[in-house]
Amino acid sequence: ITYTQWLNERGYMEADLTVMKISPREFMVVATDTMHNHVLDHMRRRISKDDHVTVTDVTARYAQINLQGPKSRALLQELTSVDLNNFPFRRTHEIDMGFANVLCSRITYVGELGYELFIPTEQALHVYDLIVTEGQKYGLKHAGVRALGSLRLVSRVFSCHSEVEASHFSWSHVLFLRYSGEGRHLSFSSSVS
Repeated sequence: ITYTQWLNERGYMEADLTVMKISPREFMVVATDTMHNHVLDHMRRRISKDDHVTVTDVTARYAQINLQGPKSRALLQELTSVDLNNFPFRRTHEIDMGFANVLCSRITYVGELGYELFIPTEQALHVYDLIVTEGQKYGLKHAGVRALGSLRLVSRVFSCHSEVEASHFSWSHVLFLRYSGEGRHLSFSSSVS
């Protein structure tokens, strides 16, 4: 997992986003809702006719829930058979949660232990209910994007849309990138959910 900024040819920032390696030839790019179309356009403009790349917008396929804070591992461990003690920072793995297979990223935007869960939309309510029910014994509190933004600033994680530019955002969008060729040939698949 890499949290990074994309620059244009002049060195100006185009977007800040998270890139996750799903497999040797497949990547997922997570961008904010305000940058979704811009990120798609930025990727597509850089794919030449000689590149073997597909970009697929899969945003509608996933819901995202973030579990952040010092008790996030203990809570999540109650809900999956995957041993989270062997889940390194900045890694993404599929985990089971109830009846769902969830793409789980060990990443934090607030400077504490945390996970981002990408859940198939048809199973999102089921996973949410599991988290809320189990979370009661851990003191789980719901927090929105503005709380995330405040905690992010305390941890000195800056956003190009808030501190570098003057726009605000709330939802994540997911882009899949898929390599289909060898060497320099890329296949990007982007999807937003």
